Amino acid sequence: MVALIQGTLQLAPGVFAYFYHYAIGKHSFKKAHLLSPFFILGIIFTNALIFVTVASLITDSEILRAVMAGIFVALAVVGGVFYYRQGSGSRLYTPRKLASALLSGARNASSAHEAFLLGIVTGFSEVLFTVPLAIMVVLQVRTFESPIIQVGLISLDVFLTIVPFIVIAIMFRTGGNLADIERMRVRNKGFYRLMLCFLFLLLAAGLYNFGII
Repeated sequence: MVALIQGTLQLAPGVFAYFYHYAIGKHSFKKAHLLSPFFILGIIFTNALIFVTVASLITDSEILRAVMAGIFVALAVVGGVFYYRQGSGSRLYTPRKLASALLSGARNASSAHEAFLLGIVTGFSEVLFTVPLAIMVVLQVRTFESPIIQVGLISLDVFLTIVPFIVIAIMFRTGGNLADIERMRVRNKGFYRLMLCFLFLLLAAGLYNFGII
């Protein structure tokens, strides 16, 4: 469920689409295809750093679960009501300076290390959502004693997180362009909004039923 929420978030896929579009404009298709995995690696690195930090800092308790349930309810409201700006486009409620910096990075990144750094910055741009989700994953993983199951759950989470990037890369590889991807995002905006709200409420309900009271 956590991975599904991460896959529904639109900031990182949006930046990735713009980065891929501008990379194709500056290089050959082959060079753009070779650069795109470094952006994804930056996202993965950021998520891994968040997971490690959270795992080293938190200790499970009923108070923590109660607080997290409240945070997930608040994020359900944010995701369902405020995440997208009003209008027909796919613009998000990110600070304008941050949005401008990310788009500038997407336009100017032209090497592997720049793509990797752009992925890191983009990953940290949604910590409001990803840190609570990382806490939930850590709480869930710690309920299993088997290291194999723990690694498997984290691997599944990481894979589902990068699925939107894989879909966008495939669209570009098969002749799609930025306009096609933006139309897809706008067309599915209502679904993404509903999914964010619903899944965050499910997480809150799950914590509520798992020993808060």
